[in-house]
Amino acid sequence: MRPAAWGTALLRLALCAGLSWPVLAPRDVWAGAWLLPEGEGFFSNSGTVRQGDTAALAEGSIHAAYGLRPWLTLGVDVFERPVTAGHALIFLRLPLGRTDRRNRVAIELGLGAHHDLQGWAPMQRLGLSWGRSLGPVEGPARPGWLSVDLTRDHLGGDPLPLYKLDSTLSLWSRGRFQPILQAELAGGPGRDLGWAITPGLLFTDAKDRTWHLGVERRFAGTGTLGLKLGLWLRF
Repeated sequence: MRPAAWGTALLRLALCAGLSWPVLAPRDVWAGAWLLPEGEGFFSNSGTVRQGDTAALAEGSIHAAYGLRPWLTLGVDVFERPVTAGHALIFLRLPLGRTDRRNRVAIELGLGAHHDLQGWAPMQRLGLSWGRSLGPVEGPARPGWLSVDLTRDHLGGDPLPLYKLDSTLSLWSRGRFQPILQAELAGGPGRDLGWAITPGLLFTDAKDRTWHLGVERRFAGTGTLGLKLGLWLRF
């Protein structure tokens, strides 16, 4: 990619990760099997720019959640790939079993709408998640985790369900940088199989904000290489 093209790509990335442009990425910590404590919230915003696929040069997501009860988390999931695809969902997450163990399981029920080139239509989501905290960790170290999320999306106007399998592995770290690896499979009966793998780093700054920088290798009919930037906040 020429220097000018990289400059354009970095500008798009900055816009994708900005709070003013709600744009989907593999799921972040405090999603999936982890419920938020009552009265606490989590927000993540991420954007990805790519080369190699003119239909998916840029995309991004907003994921926000809030702990309504110890056993109930309410959230919003927004995805946008300009012009070609996107969705907006409200979801509920409930635990299956105890929430004070290292291994956790939860279900997610989502309702909203999606769009493609044909316009907007209803959308429903059913998800099952498993997560495990990696440790033990003592002192100021940041704990690691492993999560696996399976979702089934029913898209209005499309008779074929879409299945996604997302996984995230992050190793514990005593420094400001923490390695993370994300992988995704998407497809289903009658659909082509797509995949993505994104190694990266988490960085926590002096204001306790966590930044995520990753390099994505993706195949969904066309192979692409992308750069991902994300911001995670707890409140």
